[in-house]
Amino acid sequence: MIRFLPLILLVWAALPGLPATAQTPSPAGWLPRPPVFVPADSVSVWGYQGTDPRQLAFALCPDAQVRSFNIDSTHLALRERIARIARTFMDQRNAVGGGGDPFADPQGLPAMMQAATFARLFLLTGQAVWMDAVERSVYNAALHALYRAATADSAATATTPGRPAASATASRDNDLRSAAETVLAYPGMMLATGDSTLFVNGYTNATARVPWGGRHFVLDMITYMPRDGNVKLRFMHLPRTGARFRLCLRLPDWSGWQALTAGQWADLLGSPECPIYINGHEMLPHWCRADGRGYVVIDHTWHTGDELFVRLPLPARYVELPGRHEVCLQRGPLLYALPGGLAALPAPSGTDPLRAPFGIDAEAEADFYGFYPLTTVPETSADSPPTCARPYATADRGTVDLPLK
Repeated sequence: MIRFLPLILLVWAALPGLPATAQTPSPAGWLPRPPVFVPADSVSVWGYQGTDPRQLAFALCPDAQVRSFNIDSTHLALRERIARIARTFMDQRNAVGGGGDPFADPQGLPAMMQAATFARLFLLTGQAVWMDAVERSVYNAALHALYRAATADSAATATTPGRPAASATASRDNDLRSAAETVLAYPGMMLATGDSTLFVNGYTNATARVPWGGRHFVLDMITYMPRDGNVKLRFMHLPRTGARFRLCLRLPDWSGWQALTAGQWADLLGSPECPIYINGHEMLPHWCRADGRGYVVIDHTWHTGDELFVRLPLPARYVELPGRHEVCLQRGPLLYALPGGLAALPAPSGTDPLRAPFGIDAEAEADFYGFYPLTTVPETSADSPPTCARPYATADRGTVDLPLK
């Protein structure tokens, strides 16, 4: 990773330069004109618990900067190298979107490096898989680093034997700053605009001021994510005659919808498993399509007051990491820590070998991020005490990276 550091810093930094507006021939997979992220300071994010991880980031690291990721001519010239680095990071990342041992090694710096690179590659390719990877790094590795600093976890603050205390402190400070800046940057990656298209990449309770056609409109996102998958988008302050554009909703990898073909999407749409409504009217197959890049595209003339509702599935699943021969417990964007390791894992549910017998613990209290633990469903564990899994972001022990048998 060290040999990539100069280019990584280039990818991370908000470089000055000309906007990428030239229409140049693009190889398969490259977008002819990269979209532009809606700036982080135009997006207000909050949770139903009254918490905002950005407040925690600034409290722990007051000098943290809010980074921007938009593409300029320098990034266009380096896009092949950025793609190679992104693929290397994808192969080397751990389950939580960081690096090394999730409970022993600092996670903030690798989370920052990966999120920066993956965000740039999304703008160059328009592929949802890169935003899946960004989401994993933010919700797990980066938030975990902040939580451990906020709670002064002894394991996170211990000095490595043989390492000077000053060096260990500097390393911790660098990791904390990286985690804080990753969390601060995430609202500026949730939405992107370009070529009459609005990309919705992240799902969290938020209000955004979206630049459009020399003006702005307001997009409200109302959701209890990641507790449940209900998401409502409300459009406000659009022109009197409306605005026609393509709304691209990311189909997250954890939803199980991302790999659907156009035909499979048409079959799924309108079924009880896939409710999508515009102003209370159920979406019909000819109104939207799966674009093959991990998004569902809705081409519509939007007016002030229009609302779109979608329910994203949030199954608890044992997820295998490609190429690593490991599994982890995931529900929505969150990875969960399991005490006891592989031997303590409950048996999969039903006929799906990866479906996990876990559900939200309705009686448990949410942590200060608004996250809830998972417990085994009582019907599947009548003869044994329930197994409780905590979100990795707020866990101080457990197992999230498990070798397959």
